[in-house]
Amino acid sequence: MIQHTISAYYLAKSLPLPEVGKSEGFSLLSKRRNSLMFGKIDGQIIVVFAFGVVVLFDVPKEQADPLLKQLAAYGVEPASQYEFEDYAVVIDP
Repeated sequence: MIQHTISAYYLAKSLPLPEVGKSEGFSLLSKRRNSLMFGKIDGQIIVVFAFGVVVLFDVPKEQADPLLKQLAAYGVEPASQYEFEDYAVVIDP
């Protein structure tokens, strides 16, 4: 059985993808009209949406906080407090 953690955060009214795409420390995997997908060496995935939401796949909370602060700095009309939802995905082959 394999378990993954997915966390979705609302950071701002919008996130300007061209500026976010220039961020250091991220490896761009995919670029779409409304989203950017970044990968990290240890298999973590970060998806940034233009409408101000960031989704983290298998990113521990202690790593997520500085990452979210870095991304929120690009936000237009940033949220006063991050709204979030956590999901657990279990793969049982």
